[in-house]
Amino acid sequence: MSSAARSSTVAPALLALLLLGVWEGLVRLLAVPVYLLPAPSDVAVRFATAWADGTMPRHLAPTVVELLLGGMIGGVLGLSIGVGLGLSGAARRIASPYLVIAQSTPILALGPLLVLWFGPGAAAKVAICALITLFPLAIAALVRSEEHTSELQSHSFISYAVFCLKK
Repeated sequence: MSSAARSSTVAPALLALLLLGVWEGLVRLLAVPVYLLPAPSDVAVRFATAWADGTMPRHLAPTVVELLLGGMIGGVLGLSIGVGLGLSGAARRIASPYLVIAQSTPILALGPLLVLWFGPGAAAKVAICALITLFPLAIAALVRSEEHTSELQSHSFISYAVFCLKK
């Protein structure tokens, strides 16, 4: 490993350690209550305890399933919406402003509503994950499909022409 590569990985690690040390020192020096801001060492001890007593492993699998399911639902919907809007000028003009408005709504504002609608179980968590992934993918797919709409149209015309000539 070259010295430049080594310094590019060591410097961020040293900064992280420095910030953790400052955090630990300030929490101890100012006697901040644990319920307001626990020290990093308290967090590390609790994390290790949760792994040792089986709390973390027991909740890991359902959390990963909810994350992946929500991500896949949001990804499929986001790509479908983005490409659909990108390929249809009328739909893009009508729906794009609403997509931007919906994307700018903070998920923290929608979280309680989703829990009311879906209940406190897995469905609300899946919906939150889906919303988090849906909007960035929809916007990215919209932008990319807008860039390539004319190219796609020319390719589809050529494909149609070749199909008709084969008959």
